[in-house]
Amino acid sequence: MSQPPVFLYCFIFDTDELLRVVCLVKSPFEGRSNNPGMKKATFMRYLRDEKRYSEHTVRAYLRDVENFWEFLKTYDESMNLAEAESQHVRSWLVSMMEEGLSVRSIRRKFSSLRSYYRLMKRMGHFANDPLQRVPLPKGKKRLPEYVRESETKRMLEDSSRAVEDYASARDHLILTLLANLGLRRSEILTLRWEDVDMSGRQLRVRGKGGKERLLPLLPAWEELFKDYKAFYERDFGEASRGRPVFLLNSGKPLYPKFVYRLVRRRLGTVSTLERRSPHVLRHTFATHLLQRGADLNAVKELLGHSSLAATQVYTHHAMERLKEIYRQAHPKGKDGKS
Repeated sequence: MSQPPVFLYCFIFDTDELLRVVCLVKSPFEGRSNNPGMKKATFMRYLRDEKRYSEHTVRAYLRDVENFWEFLKTYDESMNLAEAESQHVRSWLVSMMEEGLSVRSIRRKFSSLRSYYRLMKRMGHFANDPLQRVPLPKGKKRLPEYVRESETKRMLEDSSRAVEDYASARDHLILTLLANLGLRRSEILTLRWEDVDMSGRQLRVRGKGGKERLLPLLPAWEELFKDYKAFYERDFGEASRGRPVFLLNSGKPLYPKFVYRLVRRRLGTVSTLERRSPHVLRHTFATHLLQRGADLNAVKELLGHSSLAATQVYTHHAMERLKEIYRQAHPKGKDGKS
C-alpha cells in the first residue's frame, strides 16, 4: 500500500470571494537529487498560486531557470540543477556580463534563480542553495524616464480629436487611463465592465499579486467611458459583467503587444524619448503628481505600490523640478548663490 504524500506547507488566500487553500506537496519517494528535472510544475504552482505572479512573469522566471540549466550542461551534459555549486553560479554571471547583458537584466535573472532554489530547498528537493554567498554585480540606479506635461497633453488632445469609431475611442481611453491614472499594461488588459462604477465615479483595478485598489473617475473620464461604451455596445453587444472592457476590432480580448505598440506609436508623435512604453506613461503620471506637490503616500496608493520605497524613486525628478523653479524664480538662484 502506497504512502500518502507529505504536505510541506499550505497557504490560504481570498480570490473572487472564495477561500482557497493551496498546498505544495512532496512525495516521500522523491529523493533530494534523484530527479534531474527542474520540477517545473511545482515552481509554476508556487509562482502562480502563492506569489500570484502574472503569466508573463511566470514565463520569465521559468526561462531564466532553464537558461541556467542549459549553462550547467556546458560543464556536463548529465548535470542537473540540484548538483549546481556556487562556482557554477559565478561563472554563469560572468558569462552573461561577457555577452553584454545589462546589470539590471543579470540581477533579474539571478532573482529568478534565487526564488527557485529557495523553494526547492524549503521543500526538501535540493540539499543546498548554490546562490548563497555569491556577490551580485552592482549597477547605477536608473531614474525612470517620463514625458513632459506639455507632450502628454498634446498626445491626449491628438487622440481625442481622432475619435470617430470604436477603435479610435478605445485607443484614446487606454491612453487616458495610462497617462492620467497610472495603470499598468496588465491592469488595462484585466479590466472588466463590473470594475467600472460610473455612478460612484470610481474604477476597481487588479494590480500585482491580485491586489485590488479603487481609483477616482473624474467627470471628464466618466464621459469618456460613456462615449466608449456606446461604441462598444453598438459593435459587440451589451457591456455585461465578466466581459473585458477593451477588445480588438475583431471582438477578441486585447493582448500585451497591442497596448505597447499603441503607446509607442502615439508617444513617437510628441516625444523624442527612446523608451516609449506603457510603463513610461505610468512613470509620467507619478512624476507629474509629485512635481505638483502631491503627498508621497497618496501617490503610493494610486500606483498600488506595496512599499513606499518603490514610490520614492520618483521624488528625484520632483526635487530636480523644484531646483529648476528656484533657479528661475529666486533672486539668489539666478546668480547661482545659495
